[in-house]
Amino acid sequence: MALLNEHSRRRGETGTASPLAVSVALPSDVLFEVLLRLTAKDLCRLRAVCRTWRALTFDPNFVAAHAARHPGPLLVGGVLDFQSFPSVDILLMDLSGNVVKRIRHTGAHLVLPTYHDLLCVTEAYSCKASLLNPVTGAVRALPETLSRIHARRRVLSDFDGSFYYGRDSSGVYKVLRSLTDYNQRLEQFFEVLTLNASSPMQWWEADSLPMFVRTEPTSSAIVKGVVYFLLDGRPNGLNDPPELEIDLLARFDLKTEEWLPFLRGPVSCHPELSEIDDILNEPYVLVVDEHLALSELNDVLVIAQHTGFRSTTRDSFLDLWYLVDSEKCLWERKYRFDLELSIHEDGCYFAKAHASLILDDGRILICIFVGSNFPGQYTRRVVRLYDPETQTLGPDLVDVRNVHSIGFYKGSLLSLQNGNRLLSLCP
Repeated sequence: MALLNEHSRRRGETGTASPLAVSVALPSDVLFEVLLRLTAKDLCRLRAVCRTWRALTFDPNFVAAHAARHPGPLLVGGVLDFQSFPSVDILLMDLSGNVVKRIRHTGAHLVLPTYHDLLCVTEAYSCKASLLNPVTGAVRALPETLSRIHARRRVLSDFDGSFYYGRDSSGVYKVLRSLTDYNQRLEQFFEVLTLNASSPMQWWEADSLPMFVRTEPTSSAIVKGVVYFLLDGRPNGLNDPPELEIDLLARFDLKTEEWLPFLRGPVSCHPELSEIDDILNEPYVLVVDEHLALSELNDVLVIAQHTGFRSTTRDSFLDLWYLVDSEKCLWERKYRFDLELSIHEDGCYFAKAHASLILDDGRILICIFVGSNFPGQYTRRVVRLYDPETQTLGPDLVDVRNVHSIGFYKGSLLSLQNGNRLLSLCP
């Protein structure tokens, strides 16, 4: 960088470079090592310096080396711009909270927790969604239509849409969406869309379930081409509500586009390991909040069972259950740890906590949402790191209370290839 500053000092007031500055050129291997030390944010700006730098920073070998030197992930979220509502800023931040890139996007502000080459952003309380390339900012809106069968008797405005973007077991990118009518008929439909270049994007109907699935982002996860859902418990349509276990899971195979048999969760399969009475050393009269969240950690389905006490004397804790064998319904509780936070404000408590991602060094990102007595409002949203080797939970990495949703991006902001290829599949 000293050479770069010297180069800048030799530029005249008119902005033209002196002959001496033009004649100075770093050897290619030295330039490679110098630029490798910079962040992706800086490199994106430096691509405008000259053709040589631009070519180098787009070279696949350099992109791969930079990704190894600066391992992700980046935290992604949407922040509403109330001065130009409903515009939103999509923020990509490092784990220290520094904004690496800011993308202006209109109308959609919920970023799904996806780890693929594109981000799927949706608009709350509607059926609008887009795929966004975080490298170029290119956007492809998904069709705002119903499948042919559903369009015969309903209109899209009847529903709230939730979207699930991922790859099936053969590597084909697809989007599954649930369409929920909470007001008129209490119905929930499902439709699927395939991203390919052989035909226009079109939603196709999928079978419905006898009960609702939960539509919060942390109530679903995609693992090896299967979408897992926590069930809501409400009947789908006018059917009588079935009796459900608290952690019963629905499963949708993206390749066959069919539902698999229900899967029992760890709480019902292993009640002896989750009894609160066995956790407390002495009898307590407490209000206990339990919350389940799904996530995919290194191609394994994980359920985070968060147990919170509305008390200033007891810390809440988190159990991480790993699915070992789906056929035999075997779960392993790998980790249990205190969140080491007590609430000292009236009306506030830890409403949600879930595991989000495993870093290359084995540490696990834990997202914690601190709620209030007002539904949907959070006093804090923080990200922490749990170290399985030392069995310790670190301090707050970043407070993202103003971010409406949290996702993670594991790709490189320097690479154009993958994101552009996927967007080209959407005619």
